[in-house]
This record gives sequence, structure tokens and C-alpha cells, in this order.
Amino acid sequence: MKVISLLFFILAMILANTISIANDDLWKKADEAYNNNDSETGNRHLKKLIESDPGNVDLTIRCLEKIYERGDRSNTKSRWMRFVSTRVAALERLGHISANSPIYREIISQGLSQYLTDRNLFVAAERHDDIVERNPYDLYWQSTRARAHNSLGLSSTRDHFEELKKNKDMNHPDPWIRERWIRLKEILESDFRKLPQPILKPLEGSPMPDLSPDDPDGRWQQVIEQPAGRVARQVDRLIGITLLPESIVPWRDMTGILDASKALDLHLRSFPEKELSSLRKIQERSFNRENLEPDFTNQRALDLFRRYPWSTGAHKTLLRAANRSLIAGHALAALRSFDDLIDHADDPKIIKFARTGKWIALSMVGDRDSLEKEISGSDPDQEMVWMDETLRAVDLGKQLLSTVPEK
Repeated sequence: MKVISLLFFILAMILANTISIANDDLWKKADEAYNNNDSETGNRHLKKLIESDPGNVDLTIRCLEKIYERGDRSNTKSRWMRFVSTRVAALERLGHISANSPIYREIISQGLSQYLTDRNLFVAAERHDDIVERNPYDLYWQSTRARAHNSLGLSSTRDHFEELKKNKDMNHPDPWIRERWIRLKEILESDFRKLPQPILKPLEGSPMPDLSPDDPDGRWQQVIEQPAGRVARQVDRLIGITLLPESIVPWRDMTGILDASKALDLHLRSFPEKELSSLRKIQERSFNRENLEPDFTNQRALDLFRRYPWSTGAHKTLLRAANRSLIAGHALAALRSFDDLIDHADDPKIIKFARTGKWIALSMVGDRDSLEKEISGSDPDQEMVWMDETLRAVDLGKQLLSTVPEK
């Protein structure tokens, strides 16, 4: 038995030595390629090196740092920059590197900035919130989120900057955070009333009786005072107008504001379904005139839905985008889209798919309370489609709840 153990030990040593020699050889080849200005070949060697010894975290980090150092850092969409950022993010989630390590900060910050540049708004907000949620005391990521929310015009901006102001320390020992205070100095010392204002939670039903829109041409008044079916064309035009930048509607008592498109949407949703049929037809015709690309982006689908929220064609497009977000792991972005579809669609099939998607998204984000509420509020025998299979709501609910741990 001792002889066998000794043999295994010797074999393990030989194997480890062989791997080490192979690793050294790949690293040497990568260096040679880089020295010859052949970054592509160098990157491939290091990728192979990572894959040859997947459990070696230190080696993986060294390789990723080298690829990043030699890559086109300004092009975060490039294949190799995506390769690095994806793996660095995974290493942080697994606890192998810290969220305040220089490589993580630099690489992930660039990726987050790209989401903002691309106006991929939901994903940008989701990613910033996710990092801060996992690192609630990290001032670097808190400040990064505050800047992002300000750029996105989110109503949470003020609260984030108020919190940062309390923790401001120009002599902070972390140079990254000191640099961040310098960047934010102007905002932190400014009047926070100039930042995006908190948007109050709307009332049930139409909020229009409590709002006072700026209405020089009488568009709002016409839409508010007439049934939606009678002024469908005017409603369609007003939907487009409310999407203009800084379209807000103040409360009559001046205690807050509401996003104009949200206000109009809530007003329209307060009507009986039959009152919206004319608007649906008008919006469907307009949507069909849009030149929708076969490879449309999720943002494009969302923009079209915002402009044509009552069009079945826009609903189908948003459903495809929501499913793509779900598959990509962007559950919060998908959840918002599924909610929008449930609130606006009149096609039973779309509603069925959207409700299933919403349940799956809730299970992915671990929101057991909301999922249980959704399930309990549904007909247990209602048919739901999941993975090309028709299930009763109660059965699908049980399957999804089994994946979410109880608190």
C-alpha cells in the first residue's frame, strides 16, 4: 500500500512539473509574441495558459493583467477586453479578488462607463446597484454609482450624493477615493436641488386630477377631458411629446413631480380596455412603419415600446428583448419589461409569456416574497408556458420557489 501511495506521489510530482514546464513555455511564447507586436497571438497563448490550469487563480490573474496591459483598453467592446472583464468579474464574485483591487476597479469601471455611453440604461443601473449592494461600504463604488445615477437622471441621485457628502474625506488613505473626491468636489459642494428630483410614487388610477402639466397648446387638457377612444390620435402624439428630455409634470400642491410619460401612461391605463382599441390600432400602424432591424438591440426594442406602448408589434419586440435579457442574466432589466407587457398587452399569448418570464426573473433575483405573492394571486389552474412546455401555474410556481432559498 505504501508503495502504491509513493508511486501516486511520484506521478503527481512528475505531472505538476510537466504542467509547470508547459506553463513556462506558453508564457515565454506569449512574451515573444508581444515583443513582436503580435498581441493577438500573445493573448491566445495566455488564454490557453488559463485554460490549462483553471484552478490556479494567481496564474489566471497574472494572465488577465497581461492581456489587459497589452490590449486596446479604450475599446471595451473588443473581444479580448470582454474576455478580461468577464473573468475578472467572475473572480470577484467568487471571492478570489477584492472589489477594491486596482485591476477590478479599472477594468469594471471601464465596462460600466461603456453601458452609459451606449445608453444601455437598465443594465447600467442594474450593474452599478449590484456592485454597491455587494460592497456597501466601498466609497469608490458608492461614488461610481452616484455619478452613474446622475448621468441617467435617476431619482435616487440626491440620496446617493447626500450619503457621499457625509463620508467625504479629502485625506482618505486610498488614492483612488481621494481622486474621486476631487472629481466630485463641485457636485458635493453644490446645491443638491439641481440634481434629479425624487419622483413621488403615483397614486392608484389616473393621477391627472392631482397634477398640473405645463400645457400652453391645450394638448394635455384635450386628452384628460375626453375619452381615450375619442382623441386617440391626439393621445398618440402626446405620447411622443412626453418622451422629450426633461418632460415632467408637477403636482398641483408643488410637493413633487412625476415623469410626464409615466403620468400619461397611468392615465391611459385607468380606462376600460375597450376605450383603448382605437389607440392600439393607430399605434400598431405607426409601429409597422418603423424600419426595425432584424438584429435589433434591446435598447431599440425598449425605445420602440416607449413610443408605441399600446402596439402589439412593439409588445412582441419587447418580449423578445426581455427573453434575451433573461438568458443573459440581466433579470432586473427583463423584469421591468415583463411588467410593462403585462400592464399594456391585450394579446393573451403575450401576457402568458410575460407572466411566466416575470416569475422566472423573480426567482433569478431571489425575490421570494414577490414571487409567492404573484403565485398566490394567480389562478392555480392557469396555463403557463415554460421551456416549450405547458404547466399549471401552481406547478410552475412550486418549481421556481424550490430554487429560491427561504430567508
